[in-house]
Amino acid sequence: ANMKITIKKHAVFFVFVLLFSMRTVHAAAFSFSGNENGPHDISAAFIFNTKKGIEPSIFYADLLYKYSCSFAEAVAGVQLTSANADILIKGMYIPLNILYHKIGVGTTYHMSGLYNVGTIHDIVAAFEYTLTKPDRFIFFAQAGYMYQWMCTPVPGGKMIVTGQYSKTGAFHCTAIIKKEWYVGGGMSSYENFRYPVFVTPSIQFDVYYRSKGTLIPEGLYIGLEACLRYSDFFTLTAYPENFLIKSVVGIKL
Repeated sequence: ANMKITIKKHAVFFVFVLLFSMRTVHAAAFSFSGNENGPHDISAAFIFNTKKGIEPSIFYADLLYKYSCSFAEAVAGVQLTSANADILIKGMYIPLNILYHKIGVGTTYHMSGLYNVGTIHDIVAAFEYTLTKPDRFIFFAQAGYMYQWMCTPVPGGKMIVTGQYSKTGAFHCTAIIKKEWYVGGGMSSYENFRYPVFVTPSIQFDVYYRSKGTLIPEGLYIGLEACLRYSDFFTLTAYPENFLIKSVVGIKL
């Protein structure tokens, strides 16, 4: 009997703390506001791989930071999975940035540390173009050249290094609905934390809500993405290798 009373007391206390916490978080969230035009963009993503293929991981989690100004952009991020830990660093110079057009040239470095296997390194030099029709449409295209090398430790303290060259390419179209809803899709030979050879592209579809202060505080955004990774896409033996669902939450400051 005493045990039942104790359990009930703890249950009531837990519910009270939970409700108080939800109220506090809700109040804090709606008393806080970002800036949709701010230079800082911080986002977190959680990814579920529903069809593993040769990929060893089912769950991914990543954190991304982006700084933008009129003439440059800088990006840094990290991703963690059960099989590897990745880091990303990108810098881009923007010689043209006007209302409808943006052109950038930049370099990306990506490193994937495969647990108990070795490391994979990627360096990409790329050209990027963005066409923007304010509150209506966005078109993005990228073309680049990549060098990838893998370092594999072997017994005796030696290291085997193998490398290869490849290309990168991407395009993405986004329709803007009622100024806050962004619905898009495209194809890319790479992802933020994945740089395979050119013949294994990803087909992506996404929906984002980017708040102007209507439903949630200004500057906050949430999104859902679906990504289908293909292998040997440009051959007769092309097949879907992985299907991923990605949820994103972020804020611009």
